[in-house]
This record gives sequence, structure tokens and C-alpha cells, in this order.
Amino acid sequence: MDHPSDIPFVTFACARDVHYAKALLGSVNYFYPENRIFVVTESDISERDIRQMSRFPNTRVCRVADLMLEHKLHLTGLLAKFNVLFLPGVARALVADADSVLIAPVLEEIDPHKVFTALHGRRIDLSDKAERESFERWAADLSFIREFNPSLGKEQLYYVQGSHFYVNVDRFPFDTFYGMLKFMGYDHKTLTPLRAGDQGFWNYLLNSGRVPEADFELKPATIQVGQTPKVALCDDMEWVQRSAKKEWSFIHYVGFSRRYRRRDHDYAQVLQWATRRYYQIIGASGFLRDELRRFMQSGMRAGRRRIRQLTGQR
Repeated sequence: MDHPSDIPFVTFACARDVHYAKALLGSVNYFYPENRIFVVTESDISERDIRQMSRFPNTRVCRVADLMLEHKLHLTGLLAKFNVLFLPGVARALVADADSVLIAPVLEEIDPHKVFTALHGRRIDLSDKAERESFERWAADLSFIREFNPSLGKEQLYYVQGSHFYVNVDRFPFDTFYGMLKFMGYDHKTLTPLRAGDQGFWNYLLNSGRVPEADFELKPATIQVGQTPKVALCDDMEWVQRSAKKEWSFIHYVGFSRRYRRRDHDYAQVLQWATRRYYQIIGASGFLRDELRRFMQSGMRAGRRRIRQLTGQR
């Protein structure tokens, strides 16, 4: 099972980012029309969206609630991505946040035998106060990691964001995962030793010595909109549509960078292109119905926010 066509893509979607998830499907289909795609949905996704995405080529939609009934673990919220370990027939997978677009062939750049490959990772210097604080806020409590790995380097360690990664399920250290679950939180408000849900676990795993260095890899291959310096080339559609190796694999439209209208985003052309591709396959009438529903839902959310402001609710 070493060929790229054997590795499925997996994403996780809720109602607020389902329109981004559809763009992701369009972009994955462009570069990998034969690969399977799994969309794991939270409970707020509509049945209409589930049926529609299920009609997209090679796509299977799985509800988080159904998966939890099978594996008996409460893997929702910021822990939902761990459901990739329990998808039927999935031995290896490329996981991508729903609010992203694939802009290059990526599977050919991954060693499928490794346990884990981060597509948004690097080494950081703990002597830099800002980087140390960022790690302890978004990755893990350093003293907690050192309890398990006293030889952890004092100056440098690995830092990965859990937005885009490859995982070898067959070689995954399930015993470590089960042992660490109690140290993870379901949301950003809960200050557990392992921060930010699954992201804390990956940082623990790579820095604790539980996985040998030869079995994982870090690649800074994700452009995080609004944080990564702007790369004009990545909004050049002639360049994006080339099926050639590129320095970057994904554009990630993180929360603060999102806009209601696709054309108002940074890298707007890429997002519009991927969206068009999805609806060219599903059908143009689906786009009009989806946009009308999105408009109505955004109005209702704005109304609820206004009510909370007026009543002093959070």
C-alpha cells in the first residue's frame, strides 16, 4: 500500500465551515480524482449537505456520532480528528482542515511508512520567549512533557499545528493515545497539560520520545492565511493548476482570516476556483440553494450574537 492512490484524504466539518469543506473537495479531486475522501461531520451539519457531499466522486460522509457508537470514545470538539484512527478501511490517511484548499500534489512528498508527517511543522527555539509562550499556549505544558522525557532538549523542540498531517494508522501508538486522552481538552477554554485538543497530543508525541525521530517528519507546507507571509504565486491560477511539486501544499483560511464573500478573502482566486470545481461536478443549481441557505443562517447567527450582547450573555 505504497502508492499515493491508496492514501485517502480525511477532513472534518461543522455547519459553519461546510462551504469551505466543499471547496476542499473540489481541489482534492483536481489533483487526485481517484483517491477516496472521507468527510467526518459534526451533529450540526444538515442532512442535505450530507447527501450532497456523499454524491461527490469517491467521497464518503461519516457522522461523528456514528463513529463514537462504534469505538466508544468521546471524540468530538477539538478531539474529533482522532476519529481518523477508526474510519472503516483506512490504514493511512492525509488529514486536512475543512477550511483549506489543496494547491499542489502532496502525497508524493510523503513517506507512507512513517508514523506521522506534519504539513505545518517546524523546530522552535525555547530561548525565544515568544516561541516558548506560543508552545505552552498552543501545544503542551513543557514540564509535563519533561516528566516523560527528562532528556528533552533545553533549547529546541518540535512544534506542529494539527491542521494538516499524514498519519499511518497501522503503526500508530494506540497505547500512548489511550494513556494521554485524560490530559486533553475538548475546547480552547480548558487548560489541560496537552493544549488545543489533538494538536497537544501530536506535540507531546514528537517531543516525548514515544516515536523515534526516524518515524516522523515535519514539513512547512501549509500557508496559514494572515500569519504566513503572503505568497503571490499561490493566487496565480495558472501556477496552482500545474500538477508539479511545489513548496506549499495547502492554503488554510484560519478563522480570523475568513470573510463572508469568497472574493474578499486573501487567495480569493484559489478559493473561488476550488468552489467552482465542486459545483461543476455536483451541479450549478446546488450552489444557488447552498448560498441562499448560508445567507439565511449567517443572518440568524448575527441575530443570536446581538441578543447575547443586549442581554449580557456570553
